[in-house]
Amino acid sequence: MMRKQHIHILGQTPAGWQKALTELQQELGYVSADDGIEIQCVQGNDLRVESDGRTVTLTWAAPVQFYRALSLIPQPLAACSVHEEAHFETCGVMFDCSRNAVMTVESVKRWIDLTAKLGFNTLHLYMEDTYEVDGNPYFGHLRGRYSKAELKEIDAYAAAQDMQVIPCIQTLAHVNALFHWPVYREIHDAADILLTGDERTYELVEGMFRTLRECLRTNVVNIGMDEADLLGLGKYLTLHGYRDRFGILMEHLRRVSEMAKKYDFELLMWGDMFFRLAGGDYFTNFNQNPELGEIPEEIKQLVPENIHLVYWDYFSRDRQSYERNIDAHNAIKPGSWFAGGLWTWTGFAPHNAFSIATMREAMRACRAKGVENVVMTMWGDNGAECSKFAVLPALFTVAQMAKGIDNEAAIHANFEEKFGIPFEGFRALDLTGTQNDSAEAIYNPDKYLLFCDPFMGQFDNRVKSGDAAGYADCAARLAVYADHAEYGYLFRSLRALCAFLSVKADLGIRTRAAYLSGDKKAAKALCTDYDAALERLDAFYAAYEQQWMHENKPQGFDVVDLRIGGQRQRLLHCRDRLLAYAEGWLDRIEELEEPVLDCCCEEKADGQATRAIFWHEIASANVI
Repeated sequence: MMRKQHIHILGQTPAGWQKALTELQQELGYVSADDGIEIQCVQGNDLRVESDGRTVTLTWAAPVQFYRALSLIPQPLAACSVHEEAHFETCGVMFDCSRNAVMTVESVKRWIDLTAKLGFNTLHLYMEDTYEVDGNPYFGHLRGRYSKAELKEIDAYAAAQDMQVIPCIQTLAHVNALFHWPVYREIHDAADILLTGDERTYELVEGMFRTLRECLRTNVVNIGMDEADLLGLGKYLTLHGYRDRFGILMEHLRRVSEMAKKYDFELLMWGDMFFRLAGGDYFTNFNQNPELGEIPEEIKQLVPENIHLVYWDYFSRDRQSYERNIDAHNAIKPGSWFAGGLWTWTGFAPHNAFSIATMREAMRACRAKGVENVVMTMWGDNGAECSKFAVLPALFTVAQMAKGIDNEAAIHANFEEKFGIPFEGFRALDLTGTQNDSAEAIYNPDKYLLFCDPFMGQFDNRVKSGDAAGYADCAARLAVYADHAEYGYLFRSLRALCAFLSVKADLGIRTRAAYLSGDKKAAKALCTDYDAALERLDAFYAAYEQQWMHENKPQGFDVVDLRIGGQRQRLLHCRDRLLAYAEGWLDRIEELEEPVLDCCCEEKADGQATRAIFWHEIASANVI
């Protein structure tokens, strides 16, 4: 084992640096010792590392830069001159802990180590109901929620590296998991929305704030309140009749705002509801449509002083669009935050290429418009199947741009130097060479081809000739890094998925063709492919189970079992019926006689991939 480098730190240092260095020594490769290389530290205005090959001068402005600077010192020591200037007051990442995958505390610490070394100084935890709230035993029950002790442990670990943990909760919508339990159905308005105006709702919200105040150092809380499209149109409508929905929103916002003041919280709020209720569609805002007029002054005056808007946009590749929308949010309340997307929420594979295409223009717009606070979201819609670590190329690109490094070749070279894997080699996790991989749009055949039914043909129009072979080629590319010490498990998991899809992708098409031609010999031969698909599905399950348990709490994996188990049973069932037909025991297979219609109801799909996120819509057209 390589001996850790001894360093002797002198001068101006952040408080608590000794404890933090002890926790980080495995990652950094350093041990503090009096006989070590002398590192003279100076607190200044930016980050600098200067060395003549014998001693080092390290300049830092914020504590997070001190720890990042340590990671930039060459090992073994060599002459160097590094200068980085932070362009944002806060820059961080939000990961979704609410769609079944709740990271273990150890995985969160691993994430903090990674992102602190890249220069990020915030970690946003998106928790709809996955944290403990006193007096609410069903809040997050069976969902892997964080206990108060776990939140305190995460917060202390982050604070040691000058990273702020910001909770992202929901105080209006997106709490559908709560309504699984009858105890919360009395405060259910419509869809996934809490019943505003009901004191029981505000008792629950205050309990949320009380937990957060007890467990976290931050004075910032994101209270959500996004996408509440049916606000006031369910139980609220029954109780109170129809009321102006913007008025309902603002009344609720004021109640939550006043409650937060008791706990000294400044609040972030996703900005879309101001546009949805006051000006129509979120991405068709006042600034883009002059006919809508200026933002009414009365709307600006209604925003509580402790509320700050967050402009979120995960889709645009147009810098001017970002700039217009930043202006629109700032017109309501100056100083808006920006949230972009590192795409982890469409299936098992990441979308680094598309994430980079969108975030590159977003970061340029944020710098041009003077945005001070930026966060990259990593959502987990419909199962959170994708590892957060799989978007490392996009994460690294954003980290570099936040320091003013905007040259693609330089970013790729820095990535390989940092992680020991070529940038494009790591990006093979995007399933390069398949229809999954695009910088132009999001497609996710990795998910819908895994879960679609081989007899029903719902997605057959979305498969091109050669797609199956493309997955075989991709499996070979992923195998190159399958033994990597830290990230090999990601490559093994997606390699196994691609090996399965190399058989499954067009299995339904080949099955229907054999059946409709009446070729029972070909139909019988296909049963061997069903057997191969079953074997490869089992291999994928084993690899994916290892990935999940390495990163996440076990709660939530029950859904993976149900979904993959359901696919396995369908493959068995379809194989057995196909064999029965081929052997003459079965006269017809009615599903294979149904016409193949496009899943998106388009007249002509020509095999072009699409995006289908929700398992229940992929697995069957029948009621689940």
